[in-house]
Amino acid sequence: MDYSLMHKNIPVIDLELLDGSGSVMRLFNLQTPEHLPPGVMSGGEICRKSMHKWLTGRAIPAGRDGII
Repeated sequence: MDYSLMHKNIPVIDLELLDGSGSVMRLFNLQTPEHLPPGVMSGGEICRKSMHKWLTGRAIPAGRDGII
């Protein structure tokens, strides 16, 4: 599924996540690079693996009560 990463009300980048695992499959439509999370740029390009690691650290855990 496609999602938009937002910084408050500012659209930053669109990304495609694999259903189930939440793995970042594709990054596209970069709108405001100055609002990207720290550490996701590598060699002047956005690193998909770094974005996945950043997102994983901020996701709601699957084992949390009330999550289906």
